[in-house]
Amino acid sequence: MSFRGLFKWAGVCALVFAGVGLVGYLISLATNGFMMASTTAPSPDRIIQMALARGNQVASRLDLLSYLIWIPALVGIFGYLRERTPGRAYIGASLAGLGVVGFLATSVIGSAMIGFAQGPVTESLKQQLTMLDQIAFSFQMQALLAITVCNLLWGMALRSQGGLSKLVGNLFLAQVAVFLLTNVAFIANSNRILNIGILLFNLAFIATFAFAGVMLWREAQKEPEISLTGEMKTRAAGASA
Repeated sequence: MSFRGLFKWAGVCALVFAGVGLVGYLISLATNGFMMASTTAPSPDRIIQMALARGNQVASRLDLLSYLIWIPALVGIFGYLRERTPGRAYIGASLAGLGVVGFLATSVIGSAMIGFAQGPVTESLKQQLTMLDQIAFSFQMQALLAITVCNLLWGMALRSQGGLSKLVGNLFLAQVAVFLLTNVAFIANSNRILNIGILLFNLAFIATFAFAGVMLWREAQKEPEISLTGEMKTRAAGASA
């Protein structure tokens, strides 16, 4: 089966996804500042403030749209690994699917919170937003855990291929290392380490899909291997004699 068309489309999606991810993160930085995340839960007033910020509203829309290109990019990487290390490819794909569902739920809840925050500020609204924020955080952590294990499996699989694949594999593993760093930040209750970890994770995440896009595009440009049937081999042998 030829995956050339899939690799070409997935490569484009991965490159565009990396660009959208970079733009979204820069908008968040410009809107909320470098110390945007905290090891403690945000107050209701802080949730409303962030929900009303124009930059966060734009970033939320970009985030929701990005799933249309993130999923094809993941399918392309799965197809690339399926031909080489099917075991890790399938297990990683299952975990990636769980991660995408968790992140999508987080994004949808975040978008709903922005909508709710447009109304009159009441104690009931603050309670609802606090509850939704906790639910979104729960989905996000489960998604991060699933994606991290996927990154570990796919990273090790890609590193064994050499060349550009090895670089992409190292970037997947870099995401795993940074995820562990952010967990250390939570344990140490250090907002600075947490935000440094988030910065490094976003850079590694964006770079992973940028180079994965190039990897898939190059794979699509390769000439397909032609396998000879028994009859063709017989004719070729006769011609050479």
